[in-house]
Amino acid sequence: MSKGLNLPQSVHDFSLYAGFVDHFLSKNTTMFTTTSADAGTATMSDAAGGVIVLTSGDGTAVDNDECYLLTTNELFLFAPGKPLHLRARVQLAQAATNAANAWVGVMNAVAANAIVDDGAGPKTNFSGAGFYMRDGSLNWHVAYSDGTTQTLAELTATNSLTKSAQVGATAAGVFTLLEVDCIPKTATLMDVIFKINGSTVYKMMDRTYASPTEMNFAVGVKAGTAVNQLLNVDAVACYQKL
Repeated sequence: MSKGLNLPQSVHDFSLYAGFVDHFLSKNTTMFTTTSADAGTATMSDAAGGVIVLTSGDGTAVDNDECYLLTTNELFLFAPGKPLHLRARVQLAQAATNAANAWVGVMNAVAANAIVDDGAGPKTNFSGAGFYMRDGSLNWHVAYSDGTTQTLAELTATNSLTKSAQVGATAAGVFTLLEVDCIPKTATLMDVIFKINGSTVYKMMDRTYASPTEMNFAVGVKAGTAVNQLLNVDAVACYQKL
């Protein structure tokens, strides 16, 4: 309560956390930047509740076409005592069999080839954490990167904590909720927890963050053949303790 006003909790917490939620009721071109070396696009779709559609290329599709939607500024940083939570509700179809590449998470210096060509996964040197898909596999993968020190895992039935393969592609209109919690434990170590549709699917314990740098929140899609791939993004959020 403040001078007779019943203030929302977000006002009371404004000095404790920083972050954003976006349901893509419109495209905020100040908050977000679209980057593509291949005429890919991020366009609003007619959809209840808002959806933005990332398309890997233009009308002349080429293998390794790509498109990313990222926060214009690098807003997040791994640091002691500052846990980070991100989530996104996305839908990815295989426009060509077993050929979709995608990224959902935080990463510094997002640019062309943040998803490496030819199904090689995320770039090999960055600060960040997230989910990705790569052509040649139907499953979601998880990644944590401290510079060139990386932990990567495919969410097969063997690797996933649910003991079920976490298949990435879903039917039109069927969205997947992806979540990552980055929890610093000491000045140099953190735990990274990955969830899909509310279930914990993978844990990376005691990961180092020796030389972190500021990160963008980003979603991206890349074609694995000469067929455009689409990533539908319903909503995203990323928050960190101040």
